[in-house]
Order: sequence, then C-alpha cells, then structure tokens
Amino acid sequence: MKNIRRNCSPLIKATGTSPDFDPVETVMIRGYRVPVKIETDKNGEEYLETYWNDENVGLRMIADYVCDLFRVNIFSIWLRNDHRRMFDWLRNRQSFVNALVLGGRKRISDEDYRYVISESNSYFLEINAKASKSFRMENLNKKLEAVTLLDCPWITIDNLMTVDARRINVLPGKLFTNQDVNRFLKHWMKGGSPRLKQIEMDLVDWNEEAFLADINVQEGAPGERLYTGFYEINFNVTNTVHLVREDGIKASFGISSRNLFFLAVWPDSTGRTFECFD
Repeated sequence: MKNIRRNCSPLIKATGTSPDFDPVETVMIRGYRVPVKIETDKNGEEYLETYWNDENVGLRMIADYVCDLFRVNIFSIWLRNDHRRMFDWLRNRQSFVNALVLGGRKRISDEDYRYVISESNSYFLEINAKASKSFRMENLNKKLEAVTLLDCPWITIDNLMTVDARRINVLPGKLFTNQDVNRFLKHWMKGGSPRLKQIEMDLVDWNEEAFLADINVQEGAPGERLYTGFYEINFNVTNTVHLVREDGIKASFGISSRNLFFLAVWPDSTGRTFECFD
C-alpha cells in the first residue's frame, strides 16, 4: 500500500444543532423531511448542511444516501459517541472500512471499548477514547497497516508484541520503562513482529545500560541516513549503531531529547537500505 495524501471536502453534512434560520428549504432523505442550508467551507467549497433531531441518525442516513447515490463505500469513520451502535451500523452496511478512529470526549464503557477494538478489521486504527482506569486487554492479535494509540494507559509491551502492524505509534498517555523496550527489542531480533517497519513510544527515562542489556549493537559507516517512513513520517537517523535480526534484517533506533524511542526497520518505504548511504 502506497503513501497517499487525500484532500477531502464535505458534500453533505449532518448536525444535531437546530438551524439558526427559518428553514425555507427542505429535502427528503430516506423518508425524512430535513431542513437544509448551503454552507461554504474554508476552501471555498460549497456543501449542503442538514439538521436533525438526532445527529447520529442524521449521520447514518446521510452516509447511506451518499454511498448508495455514488455506489461507493465509506473509506474512513470517526466514532465519537454512541460508539457501539454506530460501529454495528457500519458493519451491517459494509464488511470493511479502511480507517477507523475510536475517540470522543465522553467515557466509553469498557465493554464497548473492547468490542470495537476486537471486532474492527480496518487497515488503519486510531484509539483515542477514554476507558476506565481498570481497563485491560490481554492481547491485540490484529493485522493492520498502522495503529496509533493516544492516551491509552492500559497498553502494555505484551500488547505491542501481539500487534501485527507495519507502523505502531504510542503517543502521550503511556510511558514505558527501559526494561519494557529491552524486551521488545529482543522479541524483534528473534523474529517477532516480522512485518513491523516503524514503532515509537515514550520512555519514563533513558538508561543505556538497562535499555541495551544483553543486546549486541552493530556499528555502521559514518553519515546521516534519511529514513522515508511509511504513511508520511520521515526522519533523519544520525547515529550509526543498529540492530541486526536473526535473518539479517537491519534496524536503526534512537532516543530523542524528550525520551521518545523509535525503531525503524530497513529498507524504508522507498526501498533504500541501511547500506545505500555508505
């Protein structure tokens, strides 16, 4: 799957807010007579805004209407509330959605949180929803292109070792220890997470001795290496030390000034190897 940037403009928008005008226009959408108004987005594109007593009903009706009209499926969806009902509606209308975001400001029940994560089969998964402090998952046996975990204090290093993904980002909300990362590196060097190309996670602090305990690192030729990442995340690798997996695959790693750990597995998304910079 190639790195692709998609520019999108709304076609029809559903909102639960009452219209601040006397509706002079209405349309029939799947049996509902709905107040409408022409709006303009920040790019100067016009779209039709529709007003519903229940925003989630409106979103479902609009999505079904547009998808049926153009004979397409939903490409991505952000579940912000009523998570389980919206997720079940999505699964009933189509078997697959490329990207799923589980988010929202309101706390989601642990049961619904686990249900959506477990049943999702999207290529791209972002989790940014609030579960209880006691929430746990034993594993994340999922095959993905990329997973982003925001504000997920329940995540463990064992969870990450069960994810089959090309890119994993654990962003603020969880801190790992040096011993955690040491376990993950040993797991990878023995052939674990074979599809992994990039991972980032925050550390409590960095202690080189604990971080690399019983791990042999290799020294490469001096010089900066540009790693062209998967899904538009690029960065320069300034250190020349690297890890070598049992099958000979190489990976660069490092720690940023704010204790962000990264591992980048060669070749990068353009096919460049560690050695091509020598």
